[in-house]
Amino acid sequence: TAENVVSVFERHGVPKELGIVTIDIDTCDFWVFLSLAVVYRPRIFQVEYNRHLRFDENVTLDCRPGAGGGGSPPDEMYGASIQALAAAGRARGYSVIWVERCFDVFFVRDDLMCDGSALPDLEAFRGLTLYEDGCHDPWGKLGEPASSEERRRWLLDLS
Repeated sequence: TAENVVSVFERHGVPKELGIVTIDIDTCDFWVFLSLAVVYRPRIFQVEYNRHLRFDENVTLDCRPGAGGGGSPPDEMYGASIQALAAAGRARGYSVIWVERCFDVFFVRDDLMCDGSALPDLEAFRGLTLYEDGCHDPWGKLGEPASSEERRRWLLDLS
C-alpha cells in the first residue's frame, strides 16, 4: 500500500537510488508511485496505467482512507489515467519518456534528462486507451463502462 511501501523497501534494504522500479498492482499504483518517489529515486519508474480511462481524463482510483464507502470498485476502476500519472511524475521530479500501448507509463528522473530531450506534450500517446480505439489487446474490456455514480464514488478527479 502507499502507507507501507517505503517501510517494506527499507526493511529489505532496497537502495535509495536504483535502476528501475516497476509498479503494477491493479489498484493504487498512482498512490504507491507518489509515496515511493518521495524517498526512493530510481533512474526509471514504470507504472501501469488504466487503459479503460480516456486520454484526457486526469483521474485515479481514490485510495485514500474511507474512499468509495466500502466494497470493491467495478472491474474497470483501477489505477490511474495517463494524464494523472504524468502529473504525479512531474510532482516528484520525473518526466514521461514513453507509454507502452495498453499497459505502462515510463518515467526518467528529471536530473538525468538531456537538455532538449523532454517530450513537448503527451499527444503522441493520445490513441493508447481502449476508448480512443488504440488499445485492442487480448483482454479487451474488463467489464461494461462504470456508471457516472460509480465513477464519482471510486475515482478522484485531479483536474
